[in-house]
Amino acid sequence: MVMAAMWNKANSEMLNAISEAGAQATTSLDLIQAFSAAASRKFVSAIATHSSPRPALKVQSRALKVVTKVRIRAVWTLVAANLLFALLGLVVTVIALLAASVEVHQVHLRLDVTGLAAQLFEGSHATKKAKDRVHLFERPDGSNNNINKRVQIEMTPAGGAEYVWTENWEE
Repeated sequence: MVMAAMWNKANSEMLNAISEAGAQATTSLDLIQAFSAAASRKFVSAIATHSSPRPALKVQSRALKVVTKVRIRAVWTLVAANLLFALLGLVVTVIALLAASVEVHQVHLRLDVTGLAAQLFEGSHATKKAKDRVHLFERPDGSNNNINKRVQIEMTPAGGAEYVWTENWEE
């Protein structure tokens, strides 16, 4: 219904533009120029009323809302408490780093997947002191610079699977 009313208005505006142009024109070129000017006034004025650059009413009105009032002493107390809590965290961190010993590092090395694999496949060498994960494994020539053994899973005769390691693993 609204669209039909809009088109009816547009059609009547179009007829008005044609009649205005016809009343003013003496040649076909004058008719075209007069029609384009009249059509521009009729159609652009309708569009301009709906698309003016004015902000919405809600944007135009200013409303100040006070959520709460807090005393400045309470705010600074909260800030000071947060700073003291951060300082306490730094102090506890420094104490923890100073208390960490070689034993903590060795336990940490053995609690990840690499450490567990070394414990499973290296036997007594995995229980020796190591600088990092690579040194948990022993090479066949006696050095421990790189991981040289291969771990694979093979099916057992009972239908399960087991870990096996080989030094010369062929694909």
